[in-house]
Amino acid sequence: MASLSAQVTRACQYFSEMSMVFSQTVRTGVLAALILLCLNGSASAQVANGQAGSNAKADLDTPSPELVVTPGFSGDDPSAVRDAFIGNNKGKSGNADSTRNHIKEWVGNVLPSNRAVAALLGDNPGRELAFVAPVSRGILYSSTTHVMKVDVSFSDENHPDDIILKKVVSGPDGQKLTFGAQAKSEGFIQTIDLIGIQAAGKRDETTVQGRFALSSSAFAQSDGNLAVVFICRVVPPYLTEVRSHRDATDEEPTDITTRTSTLHVAVDDIWLIDQNKGVVIAKGLRLTK
Repeated sequence: MASLSAQVTRACQYFSEMSMVFSQTVRTGVLAALILLCLNGSASAQVANGQAGSNAKADLDTPSPELVVTPGFSGDDPSAVRDAFIGNNKGKSGNADSTRNHIKEWVGNVLPSNRAVAALLGDNPGRELAFVAPVSRGILYSSTTHVMKVDVSFSDENHPDDIILKKVVSGPDGQKLTFGAQAKSEGFIQTIDLIGIQAAGKRDETTVQGRFALSSSAFAQSDGNLAVVFICRVVPPYLTEVRSHRDATDEEPTDITTRTSTLHVAVDDIWLIDQNKGVVIAKGLRLTK
C-alpha cells in the first residue's frame, strides 16, 4: 500500500506541472487511467503471492478451527457400549436377525451420551459414537516447516486387526517371582479385559496417519495431552467376543484368561484433539495398514 500511495502522489505532481498544457477534462481522464493501472498491478502481485503460498501447501490438510469439544472430553466409554449391548440381548438367540431387531433399542437409549446425537439412515440405525484413544507417541511437529505429522498404531502383536481402545489387567504378575507349577497356588492369576473396534472393510488398517499445517502459536497452546477420536457407527456383526486362556509356564509364570471384545464399526471421521482443553487440532485423519 505504501508503494501504491507513492505512485499516485508522483502521478498527481506530474499532472500539476502539466496543467497549463492539458485541459481539465484530459488531465482527469489520464489520472484515473494511471491510478487504475497502479491498482491492477498491486492486485496482480497479491494474487501471485497468494497462489505461490497456496501451491506450497497444496499437499497439506488444513485444520478446522471451528471444531470444539468439552474440556476433559472422554467420549463414549467402550465398556459401557459393550455391556449395554450384551445386557440388552440377554436371553435372546444372539443370531444376526435377533441382533438386528434389537439394535434400535440399545443404540441411543441405553448407551450413555456426552456428545451430540446424530441420526443415521438406511440399514445402520443408531447414533454416532465417539471413542477417545490417548496418544503418547507417534506425533511429530516441525517448528521450521510448521507441519504436524501423525503416525500412530493402535494394535498390538496379539491383536493385529483391532484398534485397541481399552485394556484392563486384573491380578498380580508372577514374573521372576515363582515357577509355572506354583503360579495358581500362589495366587498369580490374571484376567485381561480388552475392548477394541474393527473398521468395516478395513480389517488390517489400525494405524492413524495425517499431515497438516499448524502454526507455532496453535501448537504452543496444546498442553501435550493429545488423543485421537474415532467418530463411528456400529455395523453388522456389531459385536464379537473371544475368550482365551494361557496356563502359566516357567518363562511366564502367570495364569492368564483374556476376554477380547470387538465392536464392528463404520468410521466416519478421525480427529486429533487436545483432550484437556477440548480443542480439535485437526479432523479428516485416515486409517492405514
